[in-house]
Amino acid sequence: MLAQIFNDWKCSPNQKNTAKLQQELALDDLNFAYFEGLLHSHFNLLKPSLKPLAEKPTDSLADFYFPTAVAPKELMQELPLQSYHELLDTQNTASAKSCALWIKKMQAGTGSSMTRNSYLAREKNISLNEVKIGAKGTDLYTNYKNQKISLAEAQILQSFADVKQRLFGQIFLQDIVSEETNSSIMLLWDKNFPGQTHSYRAELQNVPGLNHNGVIRQSYLPTFNADNELSLNRMAPGGHGLFGVESILAALNPEICPQTPYCLISSVGNGEDLSSTPDVHMVAWMKDKQVPLAMVTTTKTHLDVKGGQLALYQEEGNVFIGMVEKAQAEENDQLDLFETLGLRPDDAECFFNTNMVLVNYEILTPKLQKLKDLVGEKKILQAISPDLIRNKKSQIDMDGETRTYTQLEGAMGSAILNLDKLWRQEMSEPLVHILNVETEYRTRFFCPVKSAFDYWLQFHSDRFSLDMQTLRLENKSSRTLPAVSLEHSYYKDVENTLNTFKNTQVKDMESLNIDGLWDLSNTTLIGNVSLVCEKLSMQKAKTLYGDVIKG
Repeated sequence: MLAQIFNDWKCSPNQKNTAKLQQELALDDLNFAYFEGLLHSHFNLLKPSLKPLAEKPTDSLADFYFPTAVAPKELMQELPLQSYHELLDTQNTASAKSCALWIKKMQAGTGSSMTRNSYLAREKNISLNEVKIGAKGTDLYTNYKNQKISLAEAQILQSFADVKQRLFGQIFLQDIVSEETNSSIMLLWDKNFPGQTHSYRAELQNVPGLNHNGVIRQSYLPTFNADNELSLNRMAPGGHGLFGVESILAALNPEICPQTPYCLISSVGNGEDLSSTPDVHMVAWMKDKQVPLAMVTTTKTHLDVKGGQLALYQEEGNVFIGMVEKAQAEENDQLDLFETLGLRPDDAECFFNTNMVLVNYEILTPKLQKLKDLVGEKKILQAISPDLIRNKKSQIDMDGETRTYTQLEGAMGSAILNLDKLWRQEMSEPLVHILNVETEYRTRFFCPVKSAFDYWLQFHSDRFSLDMQTLRLENKSSRTLPAVSLEHSYYKDVENTLNTFKNTQVKDMESLNIDGLWDLSNTTLIGNVSLVCEKLSMQKAKTLYGDVIKG
């Protein structure tokens, strides 16, 4: 049945066939619109030849992508760039009080980069068989007023603190969930508010100016089998590009936005990152400078050699902003260049994507209505579909056979920059601004928990502390965050990592490389530390001052 409906849509994607396909897949309007955009790209995409990365500003404008580290002045002039440091010096924050902040936290992922079954069994005093994995932010814990709270609870308590301080006129909280994480988020809102006998949901009634705006649900999407046929054998989410598309659609359909008398400014950030919320400086800047859309970046450091970085490129005489990813560099045999751009002595700053987006609906909504009148909503929807990522995954099916499926995915930054490209083409001006956070302020806005070590570093080490009044992380070191390489699957597990680094002092550590199994509990690590052990047994280390130790 699905095969026939899908073939009808593929041959003639008219309104009737589109409605039948949506009904068959049981997707809501947002998820289907997003999936349909990915489908069109999958079948119609004529893959362009990827331009190589420029190595220096004097390379030909027509032939290269120019990461900001090597972009010539004539390209950089086309990039609306704001330094966060300058905001601290010049931005009057009073206008933030006339803004409603719509905070959307991505809690749709379970965090496959770390295992935590043993950790959760201990924390909840249950057996391993009883452990249920939820959103990463809901089942990693920290201490708050003599009790354990999840990182997702800490996100909520941040907003309670912000409302108490009257930083903004109003705050709306909205959860971004998936089929895997929805129940854990709903249970979170029903937990007792700290120090009270009623729930977080009930406490909202006691706090004027703070509202819960429900959930945005990310559905699992069909994949394609080896014969390029749509399959339900493997279902998978389509990446965080969905949330970029959702943010844009909210401007085209303002009735779905929270209703408020204030200037509505939205932020999208990672759910387990307590730093992924804008402050009053950023919000006031969006309001006062009438910024419609902003991507928050940070100056690239040695920590950021794998992720996406901004680049400028010229096409038919126009200049556009792009996102250069590792895969593109590998395809052009430029991985070394990609990783070192912005870190070489003569390079300018390279802007690393933090996956945090800010939207000023007071400004963006009328602009997109104007664009809609000019080109039509269909062209906007086609344009904002993120650049397609075909992610191949293998699995053992129910018949015991191992098969490979292709997941269609997209990134949030890609959707935002594709809108900027359409706007520049039609209006001959930029739409998206870049707000770059310098290294010294990085952890205020970008401190994700991507690994078990990240979690230990932020919530169990001497490097950070959690402010009990603001529920925000405080970086207690003036040093750049350490580059850490743990070359053993043992450290992927949260409980193993917590035991390995129990009471370990790392405030003055600059980098850490571990090969093999080590017990570093009650140890002080200073400078650049490398530990290599070929033995299968656990090795015990003492205070290390930039040493290379072989077990």
